[in-house]
Amino acid sequence: MTKDVLIGSIGLAPQVVTETVWALMNPQHLIDPGHRKRDVFIPSEIHLVATAASRDRLERQDLAGRLATLMRQQGVPPARLSVTVPTGADGGPIADIRTEAETIAYANHVTRLVERFTARPETRVHVSVAGGRKSMTCYDHSALMLFGREQDSLSHVLVEPAALETCPDFWWPGQPEATVPDRDGRPLPTGVGAARVDLVPTPFIRLNRFVKRGSLSGPAVDYRSVVRAVQDALDLSGVTLRCGARTLRIGSMDIVLPHREFALYATLATAAVDGWPGAGPDGVGDGHYGWVTMDGFRDPDGAAVRTFARFYEQAFLTGSARAEALSARLADVRRDPTADRFEALERFVTEAKSKLGRLLKQKIDNPYLAHRIGVAQRRPAGGPRRFGLLLPAEDIGIEG
Repeated sequence: MTKDVLIGSIGLAPQVVTETVWALMNPQHLIDPGHRKRDVFIPSEIHLVATAASRDRLERQDLAGRLATLMRQQGVPPARLSVTVPTGADGGPIADIRTEAETIAYANHVTRLVERFTARPETRVHVSVAGGRKSMTCYDHSALMLFGREQDSLSHVLVEPAALETCPDFWWPGQPEATVPDRDGRPLPTGVGAARVDLVPTPFIRLNRFVKRGSLSGPAVDYRSVVRAVQDALDLSGVTLRCGARTLRIGSMDIVLPHREFALYATLATAAVDGWPGAGPDGVGDGHYGWVTMDGFRDPDGAAVRTFARFYEQAFLTGSARAEALSARLADVRRDPTADRFEALERFVTEAKSKLGRLLKQKIDNPYLAHRIGVAQRRPAGGPRRFGLLLPAEDIGIEG
């Protein structure tokens, strides 16, 4: 069952919460010519992020009581209201959003909140940017850009007539009070039709495929680090292999791989850069380049095995027992090319490929980047298994 969750910042005008909730529950009053019909959104949970000052204002104006009245009037179950205040470096609630430290504390708090609820497949999350300071709504918007899914949405609300916007006694169209006084004391009608709340949907760019779920689970990871990870993925120009250090350099990130796995990655990188013929991401045979087939690793004198053995040997110090063992294994295959020996060599490569894939996913905190940098495989029915790098040759550098 779908659960609707409303998230937003709140300042000194708690009325924007009830106005937003009313508009979400009454889309039939919001259909303008040329606009698509909107779905009814009935929040079962409302999570507001406030400062210490705005939280006190909510309590004095009894937002919780007003929300309960609204939802009872609409004939829907009451929503669970949660108001949280981010904590600053001193461990206390932030008083306002006026300093860099307070801004960072707010950004981290609201981003974690949005990440938590968008991680649940049964939820629809709606973020309102109608309340709070501009800096607060900026981070509300950014948090939804980072983690929002197809079913999630963003909006602002506008009240008509404009005189009602500054009226502290107006909460939603059709509220129990038939009129409310404007600033000059003149009565303004609040009935549906006389008063109007326009929900303005705000399209946003979804960047969730660039962000690893759960990346905000630790206190050391914050909004800035997530933005930096996304920017690294967007700015990616390629990968550089530093063979002497068994390192993949991706943007500003260095990934050190084990000897065998680095040797395999370097082999696939060489296949891409040198354009080895016979296999590619789109097929096998003439006109396909840059990938290798598993059959290529069954030939001890073929380019794939020789290149793999060379990088494997380079990964160790001269005279390494492991490198010598691989050389001995290849020599055995040449002397006695039996099926068992071929299968042992193929198993060695297959294990390296599987471990390489797991390591890259673990070490790269970005699913898009891990996919683009990683090893892809194709195994069509009846055709040879082939694999290689998705990166084009011009985005691969090999040093040493």
